[in-house]
Amino acid sequence: MEPNMPTFQTQYQQQTRRNTVIILVLIVLVLLFAGVTFFMRDTGFRVVSTDPKLSAMPNIAPYMNVVFSEQLSDDDIQVSSSPSITESHTVKDKTLKIRFKADKMTVDTDYTITIKSIKSASGETLTNKELTFTAKDVDFDSLSKEMQTAIIGAQDQFPYTPNSYQFTGIETLDDYGLTQDATAGLRQAVFNYGKSIKQEVKSATLYSSSVTTTIADPEKKIPAINFTLDINDQTFSAQLNHWNLSKVQLYLRDTKTNALVYDSGVIDTYEDSQDQ
Repeated sequence: MEPNMPTFQTQYQQQTRRNTVIILVLIVLVLLFAGVTFFMRDTGFRVVSTDPKLSAMPNIAPYMNVVFSEQLSDDDIQVSSSPSITESHTVKDKTLKIRFKADKMTVDTDYTITIKSIKSASGETLTNKELTFTAKDVDFDSLSKEMQTAIIGAQDQFPYTPNSYQFTGIETLDDYGLTQDATAGLRQAVFNYGKSIKQEVKSATLYSSSVTTTIADPEKKIPAINFTLDINDQTFSAQLNHWNLSKVQLYLRDTKTNALVYDSGVIDTYEDSQDQ
């Protein structure tokens, strides 16, 4: 064998090194391509966030802010929803504000907002962007301060009164000596409970088969009516103290722990009506 001729083993090693270099180059190219693609996708005209978050959209939200990565143009914006809940939309800086129709969203119902077309100030266009969420009964304190203020303001704009909600079974209490004023006081107490948790009471159900009577205060001889009460599908053990024909005080307790959830304080609808 000539001294300068490479051996088969040497040729194999050289070829292996070349293949390794080629593979490494290909890996680098793939990573560069993926990085550029990710960078372009992550820095292009896109939706950055929403308020409230799609994962925690309250059914009483009056609007949704959609924040984009770039300044927005207010030309040719098209928005739709299914089911239909959108009322109008406005643009300010990078934010698209989509207003909802009052009292249209239902808890545990799925909704899809479709931004059919929207442009950035630089001319980029985003089409058919879908924002899907399930309306929820969200803890009010978990919302942004802006949304809390908006919800309270929206509630003040429609005629929501103690007589606005359906109260099934309340007529049962007529058989237990409750006067018309006292019944109105119970309605007011349930209404006030909704305000205390910053939620609209849409329905209440008193189960007639659960009604019992007792004396809440033997010394003052204040009678009480106990019953099971549903408020917006949440169940409570209720106690209604009533005296002087028009005065009532409602206590709501957790059905499992018996912990006091709400105390309405004394409500006197007759006295209130005289003050108006």
